[in-house]
Amino acid sequence: MKRKIKRTISLFILLIFTTTTFAQTYTGQVLDESTKKPLEYVNIGVIGKDIGTVSNVNGHYNINVGTEFDNDSIRFSYTGYIPISIKMADFKKQSHLISLKPQVFNLSEVVIKPIRVKEKKLGNNFKVFFQAGFKDNRKGYEMGVLLKIKKRAILHNISIKVSNCSYDSLCFRLNIYKETDKKTFVNVLRDPIYIFRKVPKSRFILNANLSDNKLNDIVVEGNTLVTMEFIKDLGKGGLYLASGMIGATSYCRKTSQGKWESLPVKLGISVDAEVEK
Repeated sequence: MKRKIKRTISLFILLIFTTTTFAQTYTGQVLDESTKKPLEYVNIGVIGKDIGTVSNVNGHYNINVGTEFDNDSIRFSYTGYIPISIKMADFKKQSHLISLKPQVFNLSEVVIKPIRVKEKKLGNNFKVFFQAGFKDNRKGYEMGVLLKIKKRAILHNISIKVSNCSYDSLCFRLNIYKETDKKTFVNVLRDPIYIFRKVPKSRFILNANLSDNKLNDIVVEGNTLVTMEFIKDLGKGGLYLASGMIGATSYCRKTSQGKWESLPVKLGISVDAEVEK
């Protein structure tokens, strides 16, 4: 009798400490520049490094940074706001109360729904051959699939095929990025999309209907990266997705503002879309 073998691939961080590193924890808060209200779940991190965090619901944050990053820059970014970058050495000297300015979108950016479209499933719709994910799901972890779209497409529903989950509930943000260069992506959403959901501890498909958000139609064109990002530290446990060896390229990054890395396996994330003919 043939026996099915299920393989699990864990993505983890290898932390290396040296005696020459002097790390310090910086505590602050992120506010809306206009209203002075706190901004929740802001991405904060040293650009291109695996040093980052996400603010809490009151905009407060803690980030631990060593002296070896003084010549790098720390970035604060939030969907619908203009990101700011500060040289780390300067950031350490100033107040850590950060204000972000809302981004103004011009009416000329509105895209009219294509007249001739066809329904298509983009990304990867796997059975459970492999499992891939993070064995510890800390805030700022992010993973997703790259959709290669030649013309315009309207995204309707995102399906995430979970093969193993040890948590009672999930808390993450959906992000949609446009690829501007190799492994370089810019968020195209105007408002954040959060998923707070209780889930069974077994295999299940997590669906997110994009048509329910206040952005109305989400229209993209060109290579588009769709990700799930953990905005709370879920603690010990694991979340693994159905995965395969052939399909749409998958990416991950371990912290906010960190470097994107391509994965050796393809993640089970798919998107129902109307694609322009």
